[in-house]
Amino acid sequence: MRRGRDQELVREYLEGLAGHRIIDYSFDEAWRHYRFAVAYLMFLPVVILIGWDGLEERSRALCVKLTERAVATIDDIDALEVFE
Repeated sequence: MRRGRDQELVREYLEGLAGHRIIDYSFDEAWRHYRFAVAYLMFLPVVILIGWDGLEERSRALCVKLTERAVATIDDIDALEVFE
């Protein structure tokens, strides 16, 4: 549901903030922060590997799927560019 809608979702978030009178947060700033936060999804596989041996097969499958989605999100919005 997220794919291709990232900027739209950030704009909706900003609209929600504006509804609470938080208006000094620009789209450019929010978009940069969103991409920065998404880039940190790279830590997910590291955290998963710590307890991998103790996970049941179903939990492992879920972790693999979450990692795939994290990598796809990072790639979709070129999140690592914020570190350049």
